[in-house]
Amino acid sequence: MEFTPIGDNLFLFHFNHIADKQRVLLNSPWSFDKHLVLLSEMDAHLLPSKVVLSMASFWVQIHNLPLISMTREVGQLIGNKIGLVVDVECGYDGAAVGPLRIRVQIDVSKPLRRGMKLSVHNRNSI
Repeated sequence: MEFTPIGDNLFLFHFNHIADKQRVLLNSPWSFDKHLVLLSEMDAHLLPSKVVLSMASFWVQIHNLPLISMTREVGQLIGNKIGLVVDVECGYDGAAVGPLRIRVQIDVSKPLRRGMKLSVHNRNSI
């Protein structure tokens, strides 16, 4: 991998192998010196001054859900309250094992939520 500075706190990374680039993008978020590193595919037609990096993907764990609610569908519903759902970690049958894990893309230019309380109005509908 090679990198070139192209702006203020903006770098262009060039990967020799597509598999390396995919691994880096899929395994984000990354940090350097305790600072979040935002990564994105680059549009070759875009000016460096017009590049906006504000989205990052995080794994979010949902604890203390009723067992019946630990499903892909409920993960999608909760994840959409946080940001854009990228993935919900589930078994083959669509049920989660352990805490429900949701990969969500979040706009980090906005304040982060520390937590969220959910209420179940009709337990039979979940």
